[in-house]
Amino acid sequence: MNPAVYAVVRALVRTYFNLAYRMRVEGLDLVPATGGLILASNHASYLDPPIVGAAVGNRQVHFLARSTLFRNPWFGWLIRRLQAHPIRRGQGPRQDWDGYIRLLDSGVALLVFPEGTRTPHGRLQRGQSGFGKLVYMARKPVTPVHVAGSYAAFPKGGRHRFSPVLVRFGPVLDFSADWSRPESKRVYRDIAGKTMAAVARLAAPETASAGAQAEENPRED
Repeated sequence: MNPAVYAVVRALVRTYFNLAYRMRVEGLDLVPATGGLILASNHASYLDPPIVGAAVGNRQVHFLARSTLFRNPWFGWLIRRLQAHPIRRGQGPRQDWDGYIRLLDSGVALLVFPEGTRTPHGRLQRGQSGFGKLVYMARKPVTPVHVAGSYAAFPKGGRHRFSPVLVRFGPVLDFSADWSRPESKRVYRDIAGKTMAAVARLAAPETASAGAQAEENPRED
């Protein structure tokens, strides 16, 4: 998207969330301003993509969105213009891995939800191995993000209400030790687990506890 257009759209969206949801942002200085970057956020609401996109004020953000959202021609056209890229949920071998890597190699900041889908209960879920595979293949910095309040504002299957939102960014994660390991599903799961543990550390204590428990008791894919 043209930088000037993006800046205007982002300013409008940020103003809306500031006024309607009293959005606060912490740790933005920890987000690298240039170079390929994966923003790894928890996912509690449809509001999360625009919230994180509006919170990142030092660069443009692209998004991975489930492929079914692109089936509606009008909505698909709109979210593509807003820099969304389709991903097939639960179909790892059929993903456009090369396309995602090219995107990151071009210097894009890509917002990804390691949990794969919105939480049905407001607590953090286990990170999916597909996210770990993306990190392993891309070898790009990963910045953990936690959005608090979006579940209260618009939960899965629930009604929308205006509730305060806090976006907190953490330090870039170092996966160099994992990148030196032979490629395997176990490595992917380890990367995803470490990422969700970092997201949990950014959360409120009760949410962080739930996230840590999920990491300690991972399910097999």
